[in-house]
Amino acid sequence: MVLPLQNTPPAAETQGAATPAVDAAAYREPNRHNTFFRTVSTMTTIGASLLITGEITSREDITIHGRVKGQIRMEEGFLLVAPKGHVDADVEGGRVTIHGTLAGNVAAAERIELMPTADVSGMLTTCAVVMHDGAMFNGLIDVDRQTAKGAPRLKIAPATSAPAMKAS
Repeated sequence: MVLPLQNTPPAAETQGAATPAVDAAAYREPNRHNTFFRTVSTMTTIGASLLITGEITSREDITIHGRVKGQIRMEEGFLLVAPKGHVDADVEGGRVTIHGTLAGNVAAAERIELMPTADVSGMLTTCAVVMHDGAMFNGLIDVDRQTAKGAPRLKIAPATSAPAMKAS
């Protein structure tokens, strides 16, 4: 989505001046040399007072400041757990950056980054792990070269219940 910046000339300049015609195509295709337009990406923010229990599936970036319990699937976009965010969930996505607390398994196609304030326990599966000084981690790391750049992103299967197996 492209939005015009709010550059309004002073009132004295606008009085009596003709309003220029605006090309609708300019709103769809921003010119990188034209600073009048900026690109806005879609992002969801889970606020500090929210507790979500269940499954989250997203096609846009998510920032978590609150608490999430269950499962998080990022079909597109990146996941960021803020410094005061708490996640007790298994996570699948492209890129996951953790500043806060996460307990669960994380699988990322591109990379997992643990920032200095991160406290993570579980299994990390990705082709690149970045762990900054001060980050706390308890678990296993599986470096999966199949998710290297150029390879397709993780295929995320919808959650289904497996049929019960009969004991013989």
